[in-house]
Amino acid sequence: ADFALSEMTHAESSYLQVALETGLLGAAVLALALITVVGRLLWGYFRAASDGARMVTAAVVSAAAGALIHAVVDFIWYVPAIVVSSLVLLVVGLKSSSKNFNSETISVGIRFPRAGWALLTVLGMTALIRVQPELWSRIEAEQHWYDFLRTRVPLVYDTNDGYEDLAAGEVVSLEVQQVSYTTEADVKAQKKEQQRRTAEAELRYTRLCIPHLQASLKARPDQHRVQLALAEQLLRLFELLQENSDNPMPLNMIRDAAKA
Repeated sequence: ADFALSEMTHAESSYLQVALETGLLGAAVLALALITVVGRLLWGYFRAASDGARMVTAAVVSAAAGALIHAVVDFIWYVPAIVVSSLVLLVVGLKSSSKNFNSETISVGIRFPRAGWALLTVLGMTALIRVQPELWSRIEAEQHWYDFLRTRVPLVYDTNDGYEDLAAGEVVSLEVQQVSYTTEADVKAQKKEQQRRTAEAELRYTRLCIPHLQASLKARPDQHRVQLALAEQLLRLFELLQENSDNPMPLNMIRDAAKA
């Protein structure tokens, strides 16, 4: 399938992208954060001390609702400017929903013991250490995957066509060339030779691609796109070798013979 070589930069849904990158745990943390912030804004709207605070909170809630709906069909959180402006807007909304919005009194926050912060730090560091091998295997596997995508085989030019190699951008001369007469046998021989060179180039390309895909799967086995690409290359390698074998039976004939 040709789509096996297609690269998607991100999912078209912010929530799907977060779930794919961070798993169910990351998606749950995101959902909890959104519920907490939106719930805090709604609670602050109904207990606002003034109409001005209520208007600011309503504006922030409306903007947040629009962003959350937009995020369903678009990955908008990868732009730093959007994230920074959203955080500033949420801070303003949370501030406006406090009782001390119109006064210079500092709002009293939720008291959290230092031991709790220390425990959270230890848990966070432990999680980062445990996830590090996972991230490293993904990075190593992607390096081999991109090596596969960048694999190229130099083209073999026909030097018997009466022209120089045009790869360097040389201009074809319009001078009268010496007329050469070829027979039907010569045409068939040239066509066969061209097919042979094409098959050899494709065989070299396939043999160059397979080690990159195998190395990527060795670093991280659970890559479905790499498995599919490797299966395609191995199948193509078999077909190319089979074409030049003593009994060039195609794969479907071999399958039918095995079933019979």
